[in-house]
Amino acid sequence: MMSGSLSGEKVETMGIRKGTSAPLFLRRFHYCVLAVALLAAAGILPRVFAEPAKKKTLGLAISAWRTALYETPDGKEECPEGLTLGGDQVWLSLLTPEQRDKVTKHGTVETTQLRDFALERGPHGEDVCWNPTVVKDPPQKTVQGKKSYGLNLDGTDDGHATSETCGHEKFVTPDGVRGIDNQWYRVIGCTYGWRAAGGYTEEMPNGELRDGGHPILVEITGIDDLRNSKNVDIAFYHSTDGMIKDNAGNILPNSSYRVAKDYLYTTHGSIVDSVLTSVPIDIHFPFYAHFMHSERFIKNARLRLDIASDGKSASGLVAGYYDLDSFWSYMERIGELFTVAHFDCPALYEAVHRLADGYPDPKTGQCTAMSVGFSVTAVSGYVIHPDAKTAQAAGPADQVR
Repeated sequence: MMSGSLSGEKVETMGIRKGTSAPLFLRRFHYCVLAVALLAAAGILPRVFAEPAKKKTLGLAISAWRTALYETPDGKEECPEGLTLGGDQVWLSLLTPEQRDKVTKHGTVETTQLRDFALERGPHGEDVCWNPTVVKDPPQKTVQGKKSYGLNLDGTDDGHATSETCGHEKFVTPDGVRGIDNQWYRVIGCTYGWRAAGGYTEEMPNGELRDGGHPILVEITGIDDLRNSKNVDIAFYHSTDGMIKDNAGNILPNSSYRVAKDYLYTTHGSIVDSVLTSVPIDIHFPFYAHFMHSERFIKNARLRLDIASDGKSASGLVAGYYDLDSFWSYMERIGELFTVAHFDCPALYEAVHRLADGYPDPKTGQCTAMSVGFSVTAVSGYVIHPDAKTAQAAGPADQVR
């Protein structure tokens, strides 16, 4: 009598020839295949053997956009010299007592009624917001504090000049992150119309966005998981659709937004611990404010958004370098707001050009853009593409919820 063999040789048992046995490892493999087949038939095959999970898409509609301002309750930390004066106040301060008494009719004329005088005070009656260099006003009061929100845009720790930047002082975030670039905050942080107490300059556009539409859409594709995805594609669109609100005025998530055909920017990025970070690109953001159309041209723009665990909202920063021509094209058209926002066009124009820190002109060396950080909030939404027959490409099966 012979025992079983591991090598596949002939086997005899009780003197009876039994033939050739398959190798043990091969028989075990066959058993595994049979077991997998039985589990699959029973519908209990472990998920590890299932098809790879399908990539997901998240659409976001930006619902608010504000300058990222660090403010203390009394403003003394960031603005020890006080707040800026409006153009009307600057103009009145430059008059002699006799002139001031005459134009104000002994103090009986409301300041807003003097708006045209304060605006059209160039040597030949020029509007000083459209022509801010024709007069020289006292300098803008700027932020003197060390703290700001924003991102490190130039990659330096100390703000020294590089081939793409001008030398400037850096900020530190309130929670201690150093190397922050936000010269726009340095310029405007002590101006009433941008601070929380005033805020009209930016709250008016945000109200128009909420009531009239024209949101910027952000579509994130290739998502493995909302918490961590190593490589995602990011597209920026513009929609002319309105934002749907509930009866309390809150923007509803998961509304549909049709994409306008004339606008698209793409980049890529990653999600780490629910924070989306994008690779920088130059973007022209459509901007509807104070009942007119403008744009924000942000060079080297990048997103840093904290995505809610349910995917229904996100908040964070858009940061980059605000092109000065784009910036002033907007400011000169809202110059008449100086009486309520308390800014002075000639002083503001001088300050932004003196403190600009991005993209030096190759001939003059003068920087043509300024670092900026915008605080944004967004709600989830379905991005409807004009060439799609249905919304299935970003429908419930694929959309992160």
